[in-house]
Amino acid sequence: MAVDNNVLVFERLREELARGAALRMAIRNAFQRASATIIDCNITHLIAAVVLYAIAPEQIKGFAVTLFLGVSISMFTAVFVARVIFDIAEKHRWITELKMHHLVGHTRSTSWACSPTA
Repeated sequence: MAVDNNVLVFERLREELARGAALRMAIRNAFQRASATIIDCNITHLIAAVVLYAIAPEQIKGFAVTLFLGVSISMFTAVFVARVIFDIAEKHRWITELKMHHLVGHTRSTSWACSPTA
């Protein structure tokens, strides 16, 4: 799940840079736009961990605690720690530009997939 959190942030960062935003603004907007999705997804997992802890037998409660701690730490690092690192690196000019590779080029939707005659 930590990878998913970072993928969300980096995809938003890629979108912001493609729009022509300055690096500092792109970082701020990327984290702001991705934070709601990250928190929403992780809250769902935290609820599942709490429910699992409440109704599960003793052997599974350890897993629920581990899941809760892992999701909490992952969410904290994705939303807060990563942003602080990016902000510090940008302010000290350790990063001046971000180069991101595009494995899949620009995609376009196909209207035939949704067409009732297809």
